[in-house]
Amino acid sequence: MERGRLIGKKYRVIARMKSGGTKKVFLAEHIRLHTFWIIKEWRNWESTSIPMEAMILSKLKHQDIPRAVDYFEENSYGYLIEEYIEGDILEDVIKERGKIQSRLGVEWMYQLCKILEYIHSIKPHPIIHGDIKPSNIIVSPDKTIKLIDFGASKAKSVSDWRYCITEGYSAPEQYFSTAIDQRCDIYGVGAVLYYIFAGKHPEKKIRLDPGSGFSENVSAVINKCTFFLKELRYHDVMELGEDLKKINS
Repeated sequence: MERGRLIGKKYRVIARMKSGGTKKVFLAEHIRLHTFWIIKEWRNWESTSIPMEAMILSKLKHQDIPRAVDYFEENSYGYLIEEYIEGDILEDVIKERGKIQSRLGVEWMYQLCKILEYIHSIKPHPIIHGDIKPSNIIVSPDKTIKLIDFGASKAKSVSDWRYCITEGYSAPEQYFSTAIDQRCDIYGVGAVLYYIFAGKHPEKKIRLDPGSGFSENVSAVINKCTFFLKELRYHDVMELGEDLKKINS
């Protein structure tokens, strides 16, 4: 029974959250400050992704990305303490509401592009999220988008590009290549836009034709994001964001 368990002598577990891979994720309360936090736990010998996530999050300061506030080891386990962000997982929003073929869905992806623009412009080495998908996006109560779970993220200078592959959302080059750049995140944005408008997860290969039920403009954006060859995709998220803005203008 995880509920009530004390971690780091000050964080009391309230609930276990959905997570992938070998790590466990908890919602916890600071016993003295009565503030809420997300805690990621992993066995020290099982994973090196969370220490990398801690290092990356410590460098990021953006209102739509959770802050990393602590990182420690205890009894052969490692723990990453992150800011708790209130809201609903985008995947659950679509499951409950169904497809959203409206300005709202486009606006969400425009907001996501602004977050990615920030991490892709980090100096001296841009950060690539590497796992853009509906379960890593939170829709906050004020309908703004937050990006979470940087467990697959890397600085562009890192030579080891082993990723968490999510079929339908991971770019083709993530399956077999070490030549990863910001265009794999752009692929993810297109796949998430498809999910919002179609109300279902995309197949591994996304190509929309005029009879797909999508507007011509939205179809064009999704197709340009998700070309098999990354050289044919948007060069950067600023270019993608401009096309999304035009759709809603």
